[in-house]
Amino acid sequence: MANKVFILASSSPRRLELLHKIGVVPTKVIPADIDESVIKGERPTEYVKRVSLAKAFKVAETIVSKDNLYILSADTIVVKGLRILGKPVDSTQEESFLKLLSGGNHKVLTAFCLLRYQNNELKKILKVVQSSVSVKLLNNHEINQYIACGEWEGKSGGYSIQGNFEMFVKSINGSISNIVGLPTLQVYNSLFGLGYYNKEN
Repeated sequence: MANKVFILASSSPRRLELLHKIGVVPTKVIPADIDESVIKGERPTEYVKRVSLAKAFKVAETIVSKDNLYILSADTIVVKGLRILGKPVDSTQEESFLKLLSGGNHKVLTAFCLLRYQNNELKKILKVVQSSVSVKLLNNHEINQYIACGEWEGKSGGYSIQGNFEMFVKSINGSISNIVGLPTLQVYNSLFGLGYYNKEN
């Protein structure tokens, strides 16, 4: 059997680290360039599924030889009610995000798509994993302090759970790796089910 080719369709260093923890070293990292705009009226779960699926197939289009090929994509969003909190464009929006999350609970959804091509056959797994985060009531000093640290830049929902924001988290219900960007248990189980882990791996 040909050697496995594993492609991570994401530029996130956090997802790469999480894959390493479950024994996966991607052959290549190929970020998918797609339009991630939210469609009007689209619910958060449907949004992350659509985006993750689009990322995986976008990368698949660039691969000529697909025998024994695995492609993994993912999309993570922070949701307050039905509102998707994207990546804050500036410190003003970051402040509004922090005030929205302060003193309450919110959800983090990650959808991952796993494609496996073998013997001209495609198998697809698409799952959404949800975690809940409870945040303490933040005062103005704490909000300004977190904005000043800058780690929120480029982060969905305007925070990094594994960074300074952790001091504001009262509790987490569900997978913390899911909040970081990839639910390792579910990805591991999916890869195991598709035969990724064997003597040749």
